[in-house]
Amino acid sequence: MIMKKITFLLTILFVFTLSFSQAQTVDQIITDYEGYWVSGQVAINSNRPENSHNLLAFRFGTTTYSTGVDDAKLNQESVTFTAKNFRALPFNALPTSGGRSYYIALGQLFDGIDNAGNTSPTEPFEENLSGQELTQFLTNGIRGLNLGSGFANVPNNTFVFKLSANGIDPSADGDNVPDILVSQIAQPREGTDTVRLVNSSGNQVGDELSLDLGSSQKLVNGKLTFTI
Repeated sequence: MIMKKITFLLTILFVFTLSFSQAQTVDQIITDYEGYWVSGQVAINSNRPENSHNLLAFRFGTTTYSTGVDDAKLNQESVTFTAKNFRALPFNALPTSGGRSYYIALGQLFDGIDNAGNTSPTEPFEENLSGQELTQFLTNGIRGLNLGSGFANVPNNTFVFKLSANGIDPSADGDNVPDILVSQIAQPREGTDTVRLVNSSGNQVGDELSLDLGSSQKLVNGKLTFTI
C-alpha cells in the first residue's frame, strides 16, 4: 500500500429533482468538521478539512436543506433550513483495478499520520480489498455522508443501485425539492455522466439525467491522501 499526501481537495455537489432533465448546482455546504464548518462557491473556507466530516446541510437555490445527520447542530448555530432525510445509495461493488491513476482518496489525517505516508500493509485498512469492501469509502460516515473519503479516476463503468419503489412519493414529482445529491471530491474528468431509473424489467422510467462535473465551481479546498 502506498499513501501519497496531497494538499488539495475539490468538492462539487449536484442535485437532481424528478422534474429536471439536467443536474442543478449546490453552492454552499455545512459539515461537522471540527464541530461546525461552512464553505461555498462565494466564500471557500480557508480551514481545509483533512479528515472525515459528514454533510449536515447544503444550499440549493435560496433554500438550505438538511440531510438529517445533525439537525440539532444546525438549530444550535441558528441556521434556517428545511429538514430532509438523505443517505448514501448502496453500492454492490466497485472495480478492484483500473491503472495507477485509480486511487482511494482520504483525508490526510485518516491514517493518524500528519504530512507523511503510512506504508503498512494493514493500516489504515487491509491491502487488496474486494470490490464489495471498497464501497465502504463511498458509504461511510453518518448516513453514509462522509465527504472526507472517496475515489479518484474510477474506471468507466455502470453502477447499479437497487432501490425499493415503496420509498418513492409520487407527489414529490415537480416540487423542485432535491431528490438525489451527487458529490465529486477530486479533479473532474471531461465529459458527462448520466443517471436513469429503470424498473425490474430493465426498462427506463422517466427521463435520463446528465451532469457535467467539470462545468461547476468548487465548494471546498482541503487535504487528501491518495492511496494506490
